[in-house]
Amino acid sequence: SCFPLGIILIGATMADTLSVWRSSGSRSVVWVACGVRCLILPACLLCVAKVLPLSVELKRVLAVQAAMPAAAFPIVLARLYGGDVTTAVRVVVATSAVGFVTIPVWIKIGLWWLELDTL
Repeated sequence: SCFPLGIILIGATMADTLSVWRSSGSRSVVWVACGVRCLILPACLLCVAKVLPLSVELKRVLAVQAAMPAAAFPIVLARLYGGDVTTAVRVVVATSAVGFVTIPVWIKIGLWWLELDTL
């Protein structure tokens, strides 16, 4: 299937950019990406899930999805369409690293906010 090939492609692209990881770019991109993906977007998604008439199951899925870091596939898209691959890798790695702390917190907040924490 294509999934293992995609994982290999993303890993190879990340390995190629490690040599320029520290030599170029600014930290502000990483800070903004973490702020947007790990703070602003989860809060917005949970607010939307709160006001829309959705099933309990869909609200649970949205609570988990809101907590997730940036996806890795944009790395492939950046390489394919001539974007800044290093920035894409920085965003994925940074939001994934911050996600170790924010994911459990956002899931807990999301389940509480959407009134789903009782089984």
